[in-house]
Amino acid sequence: ALASAEHQWGDGMQSEEPNARFREAVHAWRGAAAGERLVAARHALESGRALITRIGNQSNLILDPDLDSYYTMSLLLLRFPELMELGAAMREQLLAHRQTRTATERTESNTRYFILEGRVDAVAAAIRSDYAEAFAAARGPLAERLGGSRDDLAAAIEDFRRAARAAQEQPGLPLESFDAAQQGLFTRLDTAWSSADSAMNGLLATREHFFFTRMWLHLGTALFLLMLILTAVFFVARQISLPLRRLSDVVDTVRRTGDHTLRAQWHSGDEIGRLVLGFNDMLAQLDRERQIQQELAASARAADAQRELVEAIPIPLMVTSIPGHEVLNANPPAQAWLEGRAQDPWAQGLEPGVRARFFQQLADRRAVDEFEVRWQGSGMPSWAVLSARLIQYQGQAAMLTAFTPINQLKHMEQRLKLWAKVFEASSEGILIINAEHSIITVNAALCRGTGHDLADLVGQSPGMLLGEDRPMLQNLWPALDKRGAWQGEVTMRRRDGQVYPAWIVASVVRDGPDRISHYIFTSIDISDRKRSEERIRYLALHDVLTGLPNRSLCAERLREAIERAQASGQQVGVLFIDLDRFKTINDSLGHHVGDALLRSVAQRFADSVRPVDTVSRLGGDEFMVILDGVTDTRELEAVVEQRILPAVREPHDVHGSQLYVSCSVGMAMYPEDGADIDTLMRHADMAMYDSKSSGRDTARFFTPSMNDKAQQRQRVESCLRHAIERDELWLAYQPRIDAATGRMVGVEALLRWESSELGLVPPAEFIPIAEESGQIVALGDWVIQQACAQHEAWRRAGLGALTVSLNMSAVQLRTSGVPEVLRNALARHQVDPALLEVELTESTLMETAEETMTQLHALKTLGLTLAIDDFGTGYSNLSYLNRFPIDKLKIDRSFVQQMLEDPAQLAIARAIIGLGHTLGLRVVAEGVERPEHARMLHAAQCDELQGYHYARPMPPDALEAWLRDRQPQALVEADG
Repeated sequence: ALASAEHQWGDGMQSEEPNARFREAVHAWRGAAAGERLVAARHALESGRALITRIGNQSNLILDPDLDSYYTMSLLLLRFPELMELGAAMREQLLAHRQTRTATERTESNTRYFILEGRVDAVAAAIRSDYAEAFAAARGPLAERLGGSRDDLAAAIEDFRRAARAAQEQPGLPLESFDAAQQGLFTRLDTAWSSADSAMNGLLATREHFFFTRMWLHLGTALFLLMLILTAVFFVARQISLPLRRLSDVVDTVRRTGDHTLRAQWHSGDEIGRLVLGFNDMLAQLDRERQIQQELAASARAADAQRELVEAIPIPLMVTSIPGHEVLNANPPAQAWLEGRAQDPWAQGLEPGVRARFFQQLADRRAVDEFEVRWQGSGMPSWAVLSARLIQYQGQAAMLTAFTPINQLKHMEQRLKLWAKVFEASSEGILIINAEHSIITVNAALCRGTGHDLADLVGQSPGMLLGEDRPMLQNLWPALDKRGAWQGEVTMRRRDGQVYPAWIVASVVRDGPDRISHYIFTSIDISDRKRSEERIRYLALHDVLTGLPNRSLCAERLREAIERAQASGQQVGVLFIDLDRFKTINDSLGHHVGDALLRSVAQRFADSVRPVDTVSRLGGDEFMVILDGVTDTRELEAVVEQRILPAVREPHDVHGSQLYVSCSVGMAMYPEDGADIDTLMRHADMAMYDSKSSGRDTARFFTPSMNDKAQQRQRVESCLRHAIERDELWLAYQPRIDAATGRMVGVEALLRWESSELGLVPPAEFIPIAEESGQIVALGDWVIQQACAQHEAWRRAGLGALTVSLNMSAVQLRTSGVPEVLRNALARHQVDPALLEVELTESTLMETAEETMTQLHALKTLGLTLAIDDFGTGYSNLSYLNRFPIDKLKIDRSFVQQMLEDPAQLAIARAIIGLGHTLGLRVVAEGVERPEHARMLHAAQCDELQGYHYARPMPPDALEAWLRDRQPQALVEADG
């Protein structure tokens, strides 16, 4: 390819010599021995690079036409800086190599050295190439000026390479030889750099001189040619200037005068003649176009004036074609109605029926006026009045439509209609009165309320509607004029003369700051509100169920009675009354029965005292009686013993059944038992509780010792709250004996409390307090955990399958978490549920029977045994025995202890045993204290016995000792 290029282009390429050197280098590399192939390959690469550079130079790959300055600049800016950088980097590499310790580090260091050495060789080759190209392009002085520094630099590079290799291969040698070679390299490089820089300045000066010389040569040549052209033009112009001057005069006259009728006068057959003829034709054409433009301008001005007039009209105007309904023109106000639609705006703007009526009217009359529509073609539906005319627009049939917006008018019309409807539909009576205080109009509500017709009231004074408050109007007008508003309660008169209370709200309507135009009176009949207020006042002070005064009115009556007693020196008696066992009746027979019983009792209380006395219901089954003007305690006691208690004991006929109930009464006297209301009521309450605890159906006067009891009760309640955390509670266990075999079949867990402050507190004292204060739930949970834990301890001690029963109160049973507490305790201590019994009193089962039923079934689901404790002492319906999931009955100790002396008690015990066996229940007798008790109960086929005859309640360790010492015997043998 190179030979073909040389043949075609001649010697201009100057590539024959580098091509030959490259071919020789390639042949030498192919035939070189193995040890010399690397050197031969390097030589071949350098020859190839030189050939490529020469070809690039000659093929205009480098655009600089002065290759000598280009390669000299390459030396200055590229090669020399890179060589200096490599010289410094080589010394750093040698220093790093001397610090290597491992073979890996030395291998990596040698690699970095060879890379640097290769870069040095590449830079050296590039320097030689740049020198050669620069010398070849310059051909002469440049080689003489730079040849010496080039050779010195090449020698210095070679010395530097040898010194670096020696230092790399022999790390132990000092670096003085390398440093000397490096310094020599930098010195030669500085010399070569300075020489090249000086030569570069010379080359640039030569190039500048060359360019300026060529520029002046070109300018002289161009000036000479320009003079020749101008001379030729002058002579030609002289030949054609005369006719053109004449033509120019005509053009100037036409320009100044605007007279397009002028013509140039020149007749010849040459080009100038044809030019003048064409110019005259052009003037004629311009004259015709000027006339046409004047006509068009006049038409345009008229159209613009018409358009400006249409656009200035604030009413939306629109022109649409017929029959296509295309928008031909619309002024700016109409654009908002169209929202950019250009095709048939009527289809979107009007409903189909409205659109049909509009165009039918237009077709019939060729015009439409005041056609009211709800236009829907804009963003929001708008009310408008349309007016339309058929016209000719730009040569075609069209319709001009004007839109008159009436949104505000429509809204005002709607508001007026709404106000009229509100005025007439208002439930409040409204009067409109003029400035002369005469009625203008009233609404229907006022006519209905007063019985008057509108015609009766118009023109009359509003005073005719007022009753006793008519004179008030004379004072109302000035006050209303001054303040602008008034409201208050008045008495109004109906047409038939009846009066009723009304609430009036009056307002003033003004036309200006000082001119009143109307008065507006609003009247509300407040008769119902008055009755409701009276009812509310009554309900606020009376009990809804019985109609008696409630606690609030009772306290007020007591305060008044005390004030009268203070003035008269008399006394006041206060009775606190609580019905006995009312909750049982209420829960077992239903709340409707309980409510009827309360009404009956309340009536008997009221009949038992004087009209001046006060009977009130405080809540639930608690009542309070205030006896005003009592002389002494004997009078108060006589009222209670002779009237109140007997009246309550009498049977109450409730829903066809006779119910019997009693009450407990607490009595207190003012001022002996209290000087203020709170103290008096509190002491009467204490006396009532003392009466209830003394056996019910009785009355007690307050005594100071009751305060001590209340304080003691408070101390017990306070200490009981800390009994569990202070570890003051423990369980005693009383055995239950099989009546047939004499063996112990179970124990009853009984709670005991030995307080660090109060000592040993009897259960009969702290259990009721715990139930009333709600602490019984925590105590009950503690008993469950302790009983199950003891059962586990006895099982591990080898006492066998021992049944443990524990008592549960009504408060604890109503707690929803009781089944979960039992389930967790049984699981924690691995107690068989069949060995745990839960005892509930008869009254507990009767309280909230439905809730009790749910809880009992939940306990039964756990597998527990359920027993009724103290059976026979309550007032329950025996049908509940069949409803409740009961397993045992426990005869109350009162029947057992008295059956030896009272045959009736023995009969009751036998009946309970027979009833239990009939229902498939086991029967346990409590309070067995004598051998005779045991024999009678065994004869009556009682299943289990429990009492002091066998063992008292004892701690767990004492029970274990008792079991070890006792030999089970049959009952007859043990007692014989």
